[in-house]
Amino acid sequence: MSEETKVYRLYHEYELDDGETESKGLGSYSSRENAQEAINRYRILPGFRERPDSFVIYESVLDRDEAWTEGYITWEEALKPPN
Repeated sequence: MSEETKVYRLYHEYELDDGETESKGLGSYSSRENAQEAINRYRILPGFRERPDSFVIYESVLDRDEAWTEGYITWEEALKPPN
């Protein structure tokens, strides 16, 4: 079995006044430490410094299916009353 290659994706995510979530993809990094260093760089910039605790790091493994492995349906289909 081959070694897993991880990637750390950095986002800035927060909830808006209307309840919607805003998410900005900021970069992908080879280590959690590199992603944290990027947070330190972004945290001082306009917009980001107003929400300094809204950074999120997502860890993923390359070449692996992570979601939707059985297909999907739309919200419209999901909310449709049964026949």
